[in-house]
Amino acid sequence: MIMIILIVSLGVLVFIMVFCFAKRQITRFALKSGKSPHEPIGQNAPKALLLEIERRLKRVKDIAVEPQLIAPEQEIELQQRAESTPQIYYYRMKALDSLPKLYSDIKKCNPNATKKVGIPLRVFLFEQRQAGCLEGIRLETIEKFCSLYDHARHDPKIFTLSEYTRFNDILRLLQNQIQQRDKRPSHSPATPGHVHPGISNPSFKKMNTTGFSNIPAGAHLKLHLQESKPVKSTAAEQSPRSSSGKEQSQNNKKIT
Repeated sequence: MIMIILIVSLGVLVFIMVFCFAKRQITRFALKSGKSPHEPIGQNAPKALLLEIERRLKRVKDIAVEPQLIAPEQEIELQQRAESTPQIYYYRMKALDSLPKLYSDIKKCNPNATKKVGIPLRVFLFEQRQAGCLEGIRLETIEKFCSLYDHARHDPKIFTLSEYTRFNDILRLLQNQIQQRDKRPSHSPATPGHVHPGISNPSFKKMNTTGFSNIPAGAHLKLHLQESKPVKSTAAEQSPRSSSGKEQSQNNKKIT
C-alpha cells in the first residue's frame, strides 16, 4: 500500500515538473517572437496604417549612411592629438572623409554614376574606369587605393601618417585624371554645308532671266545647269547652225 502511494506521488510530481517546464518554454518563445501578443504593434490601427508600419520597420535594416566623421571645428584639436598619440583614429577618419569629394568629381564627369552605400569601392572604381572617367589609370593603382581604403575602414592595424599620405597621393592622381578628362575639348568634325558649284559660279548670278518670270525658282537652276554642261555637237549639227548664221548676216546687210 505504501509503495502504491509513493509511486502515485512520484508520478504527480513528475507531471507537475514537466508541466511547469513546458509552460516556461512556451512563454519564453512567445516573448522572443517578433509579433508578441503582449506588445502588439499598430494595435487597433487601420489595415493600411498597419501595413505601412510593417513596411517601414522592414526598411530599417537596409538603411545605411556614410556620415562625415570629423567636424570642421574638431580638425585642429584632433590633429594635435594625433601628433602625440599615434593610436588616434584621426588619419582613418580623414581618409574616409576625403572620398565624397572624389564621388562628386566622378559625378561631374559621369552624371549617371552614383556610389550607393553598400557597393564596394573597388567595384565602383572599376566601373568608372570602364565608363571612361578614370581612363588611363592602371588597375594596380586602383587596387592599391582600395587596399588602403579597406585598411583605414576595417583593418585593426594602425593607419599611420605615411599610409594616409600614400592614400592621399593616389586620391589626387584620380582627381587630376578626372579634371584632365573634363578639360579635353570635344572636337566634332565640322561638315561644311554642300553648295552646288553652279550657285557659286558668278555667271549664275548674272544669268538673264527675262522671259522666265513665270518659271519657278528651282527651274532656273536646272536650266542653268543644263546650259553649263559641255555639249559635243557633231558635224551634221554644226552645218545647219553655220548656214543659218550666214543667212542671218546676209539679211542684216540687205536691211542696212
